[in-house]
This record gives sequence, structure tokens and C-alpha cells, in this order.
Amino acid sequence: MAPLRARSPRWTRLVLGAILLLPTPGLRAEEAAENETPLRPGLFVTVEQSGAWVGGGPAEAWTAPRLGWRQPGEAIDWSLELGPRFVGTERTDWAGKLELAWRPAPALEAYGEWEPAISTASGDRGLYQEAKAGVVLKFGPGPVNFDDVQDFAAVARGLYLKVEQQGAWGVGGRQEVMSASPRLGWAFEKAPVSLALELGPGFLFAGDGRQRTDLLGKLDLGIGLNDRWELYMEYEPSVGFVGDDRGLIHRLKGGVVFTF
Repeated sequence: MAPLRARSPRWTRLVLGAILLLPTPGLRAEEAAENETPLRPGLFVTVEQSGAWVGGGPAEAWTAPRLGWRQPGEAIDWSLELGPRFVGTERTDWAGKLELAWRPAPALEAYGEWEPAISTASGDRGLYQEAKAGVVLKFGPGPVNFDDVQDFAAVARGLYLKVEQQGAWGVGGRQEVMSASPRLGWAFEKAPVSLALELGPGFLFAGDGRQRTDLLGKLDLGIGLNDRWELYMEYEPSVGFVGDDRGLIHRLKGGVVFTF
């Protein structure tokens, strides 16, 4: 007689086949982690340097070390920052920054930002304010990301449309500038680097009643060294085509973030 062979029950073979053919929850979680860049909640500190150049010469520069708190969520993210702002050698401000993002749908985000600053310089005391609001619409699959510290909203990968309005007010509530800009953008993310490029017109309304249309560009670069350290940079060139406002203006911002 031929020797008997042990047979596995049918349900055992089905389970083994399912394990081999279907992705496990752990693998799915790893894939999701690769496609998203979650913000680490809680306390953080950032040091930021910013400058602008008009007509080839420096126009302004400031340095801002700030202590902040951020709280990401499934649909709403917010963050708050406080600290001094050293504007050249002329003055020192005490500044704050409040940011909020709301995602009513995976491919849609509305965001806002408010930056008040109190100047303590002699002859220039008072409250300065800057505000920004916008909407990001992503084309194609994938969620919209919001990075509160880097001061931009973008997508993880692919093409998107951003419509943004911002304004600045001097001491006494005097409006200095108001602008609106629809921009087409493209984003790429490959850990630890995230990159976003934007281009579009900018409609500017100065406080003295002048109006002009510029061509605006924006480059955002972020490097996550690990889950606590992050480097970032923003470069914003704009080209004016009207009268005395012809020419190229450069704005550059960079900083480092450490999350506790």
C-alpha cells in the first residue's frame, strides 16, 4: 500500500492564499505613510530669515525666532506662533502668527493666515498687520497638504490651482497693499524632500491708489531631516510691466523648525 499523505484542510489553504495574494494592513499603512506628510502636533520652535530685493538692491530684511504650537486634525489644522522680529537694524517688533486650514473634501482646502506685529521703535510705534486667505484645488487623486510653518498650502503630488488674496496694513490701520493672485501649481514629494512650483498673474492695489498686474512665481522647498527637524525655503520672484514698476523683485525666506 502507498503511504498515506497528510492533507491540509481546505480553509487553511484559503487563508494561506489570501495572506500571499492580498496586501496586509501593515503594508497598507506603510504605503499611506509614504503618500502623506503628517504634521507632528505640539510645541515647536522656528528661526526664520527673510529678505527682499528691488532693482538689484536690498529692500528689507528681518529675522524672527518664534515659539509655536500646532494641532493637525482630520479636517482642520491650526497653529500659533509668538516671538520677536528684528527688522534690519531699525526696529524690533513683537510678532504673532495664526494659521488655519480647513479641508471640506480631500482635494479642496481653504486656508487663512494673520500676522500682527507691534513695533517698539521710536517714532514708528504701533501695530502692523498682514493677512492672507486662499483656496487650493487639486486635480487628480490624492489629498491636499497644509504646512503651517512653511507658510504655504500645496498638494503632495501633481497639478493644482491656488487662488490667494493678501494684504498689509501699517500703523493706524493704513492699508499699504492689497493683492490677488490665481496661480497654477505643480507639486512633488519624495521623502525627505517636498517641492512645489507656482506661476500666475498678480493683481496689486497699492495704498496710494495705483494698480498694476505682475507675473508671479513661487518655489517652495522643504526637507524633513527626521520627525523633529525640518528645513524650508520660499523664493518668490515677481516681474512688473507698468511704468516705474517695471523690473524684477525677489523675495526669499528660509528657516529651520524643531518640534519637541
